[in-house]
Amino acid sequence: MATILCIDDEPAVLKLYGALLESKGHKALTASDGLTGIALTRTHAFNAVVLDSSIPGLDGIHVAQVLREEHPALPVVIWRGHSDRTSKSTTSSADALLCGFNTVLLTVEKVLKDSMS
Repeated sequence: MATILCIDDEPAVLKLYGALLESKGHKALTASDGLTGIALTRTHAFNAVVLDSSIPGLDGIHVAQVLREEHPALPVVIWRGHSDRTSKSTTSSADALLCGFNTVLLTVEKVLKDSMS
């Protein structure tokens, strides 16, 4: 069982992440903003992080950059609600980039597997 941190400002999205991940036997912890998410990574051990690219305040890209610096081996999956242009900073800050919910579970399982090999 892996412990996944989900960061998103939409409660319904966090609930969906939790349900999806827990349906596969994972434990999901949630944060509604980037600073809270970063704080949780300093006090808990996570196997991966899934975060929204456009959370208010410290956005998902900056959160991913902080996580890269503080926890280089921690897989980070950035979720975007739309598939318009993706910046280089987005792709270099994450292990995977998602557009929509269709592949959340598959992508998380892949980054978990990759991080263990």
